[in-house]
Amino acid sequence: MLFLGGIAQSFSQTRPTELYVDASYTGTTASDGSEAFPYTTIYDALQRRVTLGTAGMVSDEKIIVKAGTYKPYYIDDNDHTMIFINVYNSGEEGYWFALEAEGDVIIDGADLYGRKFASLIAVTSGALSVRVKGFKHKNQRNNQSLAEIIDGVLVKDTKFGIQIRP
Repeated sequence: MLFLGGIAQSFSQTRPTELYVDASYTGTTASDGSEAFPYTTIYDALQRRVTLGTAGMVSDEKIIVKAGTYKPYYIDDNDHTMIFINVYNSGEEGYWFALEAEGDVIIDGADLYGRKFASLIAVTSGALSVRVKGFKHKNQRNNQSLAEIIDGVLVKDTKFGIQIRP
């Protein structure tokens, strides 16, 4: 709090309820996740959520991914843009986190074939209150031996497409 001429002003930052991703953003201003200065990868937006933490949530929050093709890659555990939703960037008890496609959004797994943890979107153990909506997958690995029935629906390749783990 700063006092100017007897008037108190507060400079606290407001927690964003929406972060934006746009693969086509080429501005010279550093990305901050706002609609004007979006992140260029879903990974970066999820990492921002890790920094914010889930404990500070006071309402539902989401990452809005603008139309385009997103190609996560994996070189090693320290060099990747994998899309992992976990206990550190998901929702919180009573509040939902949503990863939403706006328009035609393609997650292209071509750069993940033959790599460790090659899922296109992974919702991992401990993640709470998560919605994933509107994404199209391209070049998704397919291993028929990994097909299983979940709630009466045949889900092919639960290991390499969208992973949901108890």
